[in-house]
Amino acid sequence: MRTKTVLVIAALALVAGIAAIAYAQSAQGNTATSWEVKGGFGKGWEGHWAVGKAGRGAGVWEAGKGCGGKYLNTTLYTATRQLTISGDGISVSLTVDVVNTNATSPYGRIIYGTGTVQLGGNTYTAKSVSGAVGPNGARITVYTGKELIAVRYYNGNYYAVVKTLGQPGYQSYNGTATLNIS
Repeated sequence: MRTKTVLVIAALALVAGIAAIAYAQSAQGNTATSWEVKGGFGKGWEGHWAVGKAGRGAGVWEAGKGCGGKYLNTTLYTATRQLTISGDGISVSLTVDVVNTNATSPYGRIIYGTGTVQLGGNTYTAKSVSGAVGPNGARITVYTGKELIAVRYYNGNYYAVVKTLGQPGYQSYNGTATLNIS
């Protein structure tokens, strides 16, 4: 009984730590201009399947300012957006909550969402959605209760993987598509 209590407390601490890290990462900004204007070490955002990533050494605080940098006092805004990806063998229609430091930008971190994903003739209903969306790409993870679906979109091409939980193997899909977020 005592071991179970310790495991439950450890699991709760892990969840709290993950939530804190996710919040800290979302405070960094999610548009290319936030890194280009605010600085940070490295090359800044790089174009690849993951929407964009910070250059090496770019942290939550401004480079060279330690814990007193301007990223720690950033105001975050949440907006509900309609995200669609449609194309060869894929149809994604999700209503998502996007967090960003810019209240009018449709881009940022996806923290919640619902909707449907159609891949390979199968329709999946989302229970939980997370990821990020930018002007040229999106990285979306969808949990349905039975499956975990990862969709990567970049400049007109998509790659998706459907993993049925508790079963061996996975299905992968790719092709051309169009991303729209409004």
